[in-house]
Amino acid sequence: MQTLYQRLDTEADLQQGRELSAATFILLGLNYQEAFIKTLTQGVQKMKESSTYQMILREGLQEGRLKGLEEGRKTGLQEGRRTGRQEGRQEGIVVGLLDGERRSLMLQGTRRFGEPTEAQRARIDAATTREQLEVWLLSLLDASDWDGVFR
Repeated sequence: MQTLYQRLDTEADLQQGRELSAATFILLGLNYQEAFIKTLTQGVQKMKESSTYQMILREGLQEGRLKGLEEGRKTGLQEGRRTGRQEGRQEGIVVGLLDGERRSLMLQGTRRFGEPTEAQRARIDAATTREQLEVWLLSLLDASDWDGVFR
């Protein structure tokens, strides 16, 4: 192999030498294992400077980037969907529980005290925590009117 590269140094111009070195390197890969090729080409730098070798590297990097981007998009999309569904379920449960407790408060309070005023209804609708609604639901047992529920 050294003989080949020495002849390229003396018989070919710089660009031809680089191109032939790169072609030799590539063709070796068709019949030999990587370890053997490394041994044969050890210490040869011209090949790495050739336009063919550089082109192969650029194409490989571009291909790797594109595959990486595509994999990243797929993984991100799958993770986003999974997270979105999970968050949606959790939010749906919370909203459902709040709505159920508001409805219970309205039904039981209306039966006990009659229809609430618009201000009282707005206050119930504005409640954002289960704890607050539960306090009001328990207050229904002891209160004498809607205002007593909210005290």
